[in-house]
Amino acid sequence: MKKKILFTAAVISALSLSNTARADPGQVTGKVVRTGGHQNPACRMVTVKRNDNGQFIAFRLPNISSETSMSAITLTALTTGYNVVVSYDTSVGSGCGTEPVIAWIDLYAPGY
Repeated sequence: MKKKILFTAAVISALSLSNTARADPGQVTGKVVRTGGHQNPACRMVTVKRNDNGQFIAFRLPNISSETSMSAITLTALTTGYNVVVSYDTSVGSGCGTEPVIAWIDLYAPGY
């Protein structure tokens, strides 16, 4: 019984390590300073200036032809200067460059 428990714990530990090796999720809070379209939806880009260190980070919008909500949010964020929180996974690319694809983006009113 003791060997079975140790084996199970080892398998669970190995599985959790393998999941973190495949995914590198991240989150950035900042302001959209650039957003752009492209004839190829996979090549649409958004650049965010981080609030914490001023670094510029470029992202791709998802390559979904009918998806416009993220574009609307990035345009609103660009024109208002409101904070956004961008969640992404560095292991997910668009096929059009090395920038990670935005998983979701939240737009916050001033003071939040």
